[in-house]
Amino acid sequence: MLLASYWMTRGPDTTFATIALLGAAGGLVAGAIVGWTVARSLPVWRRAVVAMIAAAGTALVGVLTTVADIVGGQAGLAVLAGACLLVIVGAYRLFLTPERRP
Repeated sequence: MLLASYWMTRGPDTTFATIALLGAAGGLVAGAIVGWTVARSLPVWRRAVVAMIAAAGTALVGVLTTVADIVGGQAGLAVLAGACLLVIVGAYRLFLTPERRP
C-alpha cells in the first residue's frame, strides 16, 4: 500500500496519512484474524494469544516498512517485500511436511 501511494504528498493532514493509518489498522486486524484461524484447533484463550502474537508480528512488519521507506525509498520497500516472500517460502518448506503439502 505504501508503494502504491509513494508519490503522494506526506504530512499529518493529508490523504497519504489517512491511507497509511487505515492500512496499518487493517493489517493488524488481518494478522489477528489469520492467527485466530490458523489456531482453530486450540482452546479459545490460546487462540486469543496466537491472534495477539500475529498482530504483534504485523506491527513489527509495519515498523520495518517505515524504516525501509526512510532508508531506501522504493528500493528499500522492494527489498523488504522480497525478504518477506523469502521468509514465507522458507517457512512453508520448513514447517509443512511433504505429506501435508497440497
